[in-house]
Amino acid sequence: MRNATLTRLATVAAAGVLTFGGAMPASAAEPTVGLHPNQVGLSAGDFDEECDDPFFAGRATGEDGWHFVLPASAGTGIGFLSLTIVFEGPDGEHTVTIPGESGFIRQPPPASATRHAYLTTPAGWSLVSGVAEVSGLPAARAKFVVSHTCQGVPTSPSPRPPESSQSPSPAPGESPAPGESPAPGGGAGLPVTGAAVGGVLAVGAGLVAAGVAMLAVRRRRDLPGVADES
Repeated sequence: MRNATLTRLATVAAAGVLTFGGAMPASAAEPTVGLHPNQVGLSAGDFDEECDDPFFAGRATGEDGWHFVLPASAGTGIGFLSLTIVFEGPDGEHTVTIPGESGFIRQPPPASATRHAYLTTPAGWSLVSGVAEVSGLPAARAKFVVSHTCQGVPTSPSPRPPESSQSPSPAPGESPAPGESPAPGGGAGLPVTGAAVGGVLAVGAGLVAAGVAMLAVRRRRDLPGVADES
């Protein structure tokens, strides 16, 4: 009876060891560390700039370069596996993942290189939050930080010129549309192509009157007896 009881206890203990032994790697398979809270809300211009860092090569003028580091205080034998950083831009929040199109993790050699990650963003973005998956088991309260940056120059669209309230002047050789007058300050006006109507009527009336008078005189001379009287 005693041997049976000991056997049963040994079986239960072994099952417990297997259960916890299998669960521990699962809980520590992807340990994470967060971004240091003192750096939340800061932009690239708030850190020490090292634009001569060769890993910022190829960065565009309108982009900020970021260098993230897993400090030695985070523990030994661990490095970055991936980073997820949230930034605040003029149009809202943006989540960027490293490695990805915008950033990469430095791989060995040297062996410590996996504690460094680089990222580029549009100039002017600020940090909101960040979390990094790391290999190994990090120290308690471990945080990763921004080591240095390279600040870019924000680009903005050219402002639209103000719309004029005046009507556009007609192009050279064109007449204004009916009912419109040429815009002020448009230079010399178009040449006048016709004479004034009043002048034409006055000249015409004078010519008609002269013709009637001459015709009357001629008819009078042609009447019998009028020529003798003269």
